[in-house]
Amino acid sequence: MIRLRILPHLMLVAVVAMTAACAGTPKSDDAAEAASDYRAKIREIVTDQTRASSLVQLVDEADAQYRAAGAEAAAFMADFTHLNADYDATRDQFTALMTKHRAQRLQFAEALLTLRAKMVAGTTPQEWEALSKVRERELQVILKAELPAESPSTLTAMIGDASC
Repeated sequence: MIRLRILPHLMLVAVVAMTAACAGTPKSDDAAEAASDYRAKIREIVTDQTRASSLVQLVDEADAQYRAAGAEAAAFMADFTHLNADYDATRDQFTALMTKHRAQRLQFAEALLTLRAKMVAGTTPQEWEALSKVRERELQVILKAELPAESPSTLTAMIGDASC
């Protein structure tokens, strides 16, 4: 039941991460500053330093997952573009590419669900609520920093390319 409620949020985060990885030149200073601020907030909100350190480590793992998902999305787009340019590409080749990409996205979602469960287990309900608000702001800063307003989203690009 919990998985079903958070799945849309995870998918949104995945799309954001994949879009950020594929869009223009990232303003990594803003993103790095937001990530650093979030980790500082964890240490401020979670007063038990052992739990705070564990939570920071889990956030680092989640961020590594986001970066890996972004890299995978970029690789998928490159493979899709290359395959789409091949006049002789078969439906089976496209199906294989899409199947591989879907499996990787599911692995990403499962990894995030596992990390989220560990994060929840390491916090009180009050800490989790406070951290969720901070994390949401951090993700907004990262998105704003890494996505120029005129950039099309990866999802839109994929849908557009797939309809050719």
